[in-house]
Amino acid sequence: MSEMALLEENTSQYEYPDNPSAETWALIKEIIQEVRPGIQADGGDIELASVTGDLIRVRLTGACTHCALAGQTLGGIRRLVTAKLGLPMRVLPVPIE
Repeated sequence: MSEMALLEENTSQYEYPDNPSAETWALIKEIIQEVRPGIQADGGDIELASVTGDLIRVRLTGACTHCALAGQTLGGIRRLVTAKLGLPMRVLPVPIE
């Protein structure tokens, strides 16, 4: 079973609102702001795009768009958010428009 399938299976026991509270949104945004300087130092950037249920979507730009370690960065953000919220979350990139 893939990691994504396991994560989806493990999150099915939790209740997630379709729209996050202002508090949840602010916490996620704060975490992204904390990691941004490191990402920017490597020539990339990250921006919070949306939060729905257990899914956080971020926009990666600059060097992040072709970086082999972008998945590791998103995983680190996922772990930070999950620890602070006490709920398992997913973090996925969205295409740049």
